[in-house]
Amino acid sequence: MKNKNVLIGSVALIATGLFFLVKYMKNKPKSDATNNASIFGNPSEIAYSNNIINVVKEPLKLIPASFPLKKGSVGIEVQVLQKWLNSNGYSNPKLVEDGIFGAKTESTVIAMQNNPYSKEIVNYIANMTKNFKVIPKGTIDREFYDVFITKMKKMPVGVDLGIQFN
Repeated sequence: MKNKNVLIGSVALIATGLFFLVKYMKNKPKSDATNNASIFGNPSEIAYSNNIINVVKEPLKLIPASFPLKKGSVGIEVQVLQKWLNSNGYSNPKLVEDGIFGAKTESTVIAMQNNPYSKEIVNYIANMTKNFKVIPKGTIDREFYDVFITKMKKMPVGVDLGIQFN
């Protein structure tokens, strides 16, 4: 009698589990494996796939960033900084100019601070150090941004522009 009750309970438990499994599988959205069918030429899947690609390509609507610019900053100023770093040869490979100050932008800024290509930037960093103003590595303060990035689109290498810092 006891074995019969265990058997009935086991069958009921398995039947309940199968019921919910079937119910879940019917309501489950298409998996990534199904969406990848576009590779094989299913037209409806290709249309679905293209819509996702278009959403990802949509550019961010950037707002002004606050200073200092550092890892985690997002905004127009970061995008301008990324363009400036790319156009002045500080980044290899080129940074994505998306306005997001991530790890790659930070490492490029640190590389620029450690090995600036222009005398003006060397003088600026030396003056800041002499005046005890600490600019943490990997960050861009407002003054540097205004002097070097917005006023000069591309830095002339080895040319003294007569910029004096006090």
